[in-house]
Amino acid sequence: QLEGWAAMEYKRDALTGQFVMIEPSAGRPEMLGEIAALNGVNLVLAAYRWLIGEEPPPPQVRPCTLWRRDWLADAAAARAQPDIGRWPPAAAPVVDGFWRRDDPLPETV
Repeated sequence: QLEGWAAMEYKRDALTGQFVMIEPSAGRPEMLGEIAALNGVNLVLAAYRWLIGEEPPPPQVRPCTLWRRDWLADAAAARAQPDIGRWPPAAAPVVDGFWRRDDPLPETV
């Protein structure tokens, strides 16, 4: 049983087409807090409240926000494996993982 921060990385097996777990990342948030916040869940506050025995805050209703860390790699992956998924609907905002006009500091540090 796992409690706390965790992420899971998968790769697609070229021979079978199945997704294979390659790296569980327990304890390393890997930008999960930022992605969750963009989609209405304050994971940092939820973790803090869990640690002190309180209930986490309820999620805020927000439209789906898509996060991109590497635009070129995403485009190459989509071209190479078009059957995995579709591009996001035009109405879904897509944000960069490191730079935003309203928060430029992470890109400059």
